[in-house]
Amino acid sequence: GHKAMFESFSEDNSSGLLMWMSQSAWPSTVWQIYDYYYDTNAGYYALKTASQPLNIIWNPTQESAKNETIGPMYNPNPNTISITNDTGKEYTDLTARIRIYDMNGNLLSTQEETAETVAVDEVKPMFAVEWPTGEGVTPIKFMQCEIVDAGGNILASNFYWENTQSYRDYQDMSTLEQAELDGQILSADTAGDVYRYTIQVSNNTDIPAVMTRVKTVQPDGNELVLPTYYSDNYFALMPGQSKKISVEFDKAKLQGETPTFKLEGFNTAESRVKEMEEKTEITVEADKDSYFVNESIILTVVTPDDVDRVGLQNENGRYLGIQKMAVRTEPGRRIWTVTTSVGTAGNNRQISVVVHDTDGWSGPVATATIDVGVAPPEVEPKLLEVSADKYNASVNEDIIVTVETTTNVDKISLQNERGKGLSNTVLSKEDRGDVRTWKIKFCVGTAGSRQVTVVGRWEGGILEETLPLNFVIR
Repeated sequence: GHKAMFESFSEDNSSGLLMWMSQSAWPSTVWQIYDYYYDTNAGYYALKTASQPLNIIWNPTQESAKNETIGPMYNPNPNTISITNDTGKEYTDLTARIRIYDMNGNLLSTQEETAETVAVDEVKPMFAVEWPTGEGVTPIKFMQCEIVDAGGNILASNFYWENTQSYRDYQDMSTLEQAELDGQILSADTAGDVYRYTIQVSNNTDIPAVMTRVKTVQPDGNELVLPTYYSDNYFALMPGQSKKISVEFDKAKLQGETPTFKLEGFNTAESRVKEMEEKTEITVEADKDSYFVNESIILTVVTPDDVDRVGLQNENGRYLGIQKMAVRTEPGRRIWTVTTSVGTAGNNRQISVVVHDTDGWSGPVATATIDVGVAPPEVEPKLLEVSADKYNASVNEDIIVTVETTTNVDKISLQNERGKGLSNTVLSKEDRGDVRTWKIKFCVGTAGSRQVTVVGRWEGGILEETLPLNFVIR
């Protein structure tokens, strides 16, 4: 109820909201967002989500009020996903995205749409929700909503559940199996009077977990540490998803040296959060030591689980194209399988890994060294024959030579008797079967008996065999 009030306030651009009894003055279980003992209830986090300055909101009503005047005025966007912007600045290229799951944890559908601009104080209707139907689809469905910027960063999120067959009938929620979630302390700052922790909660089951709560208790594992401040709580995790929670409390409230953190929830099995482990070292390993040019290189990259993207650079700091990427998450780390290739040969080629996390992109953090060679040709590359249209010419007179090579020779150059290159122009290049015929024009700038050498190049480098031509230049 609290969440719906504040979302309707934002979605309708209202100018005020009267809320009766935000908290109780005595121990109670109703009408409060924090209790007598300063424990924040689920309503507090619902209000926090509903009051995000940049928010994604679903209007759950199916139609406007029947009155033609009042309906559009007070309920303009039924069954619509909207972006609300109360930040005081304009946004561009924001994508509203929803994912709908059933009670069995199956992803049923995804919808998204991008807004070119979202102005200050604007409520931007994006699209109507299309609820999946069909055999085997549970009546109760879960909907995760996100606002994503052009760089792929999630700027806001929201969560709903809905019975699309029987309004307000949520009895089947009681049939959800218990989800055994994994909790891990990622960091701890206990140097000052305020203790700060970061905890990651992961749902590695096939069961949707709703209203999951992180709680901080005294070292004996019983009494709560209060007040404790959480970045979020009473949240939902669909299968395969993780969430980081920051926790903060006054050292003086702790009756001992270290607290105990626990997980519980509507269908979250109670468990203890694991102690902090050493951060995973970033490593990269190639599937073999040597490759051919443009052959697929399969790299296994291990990173901490807070890394959300990886990239590859060569020894010159240039990014390499990624052909394929897969990732799996294990407690405390992620294992990436990345496929790439290198377009030029060389020994001791270096492929470095760069990673992206909440702090942005890193520099190179791990390097694999490989050798890259040229695949043996099916046909040996050769210069076959050379001839000229004249062997007696004046200084700077054009001479046209005809060179025949195998088709895997991809470049011809001309050198004088001192090994210096001669300027030339390729007039034509024609393939017939396994033979490539080149027509090349050049001239010589000084008189005398001159020798011109034809040099060929293929993918693997310069051919050892050359062809000579002798001219008399007047």
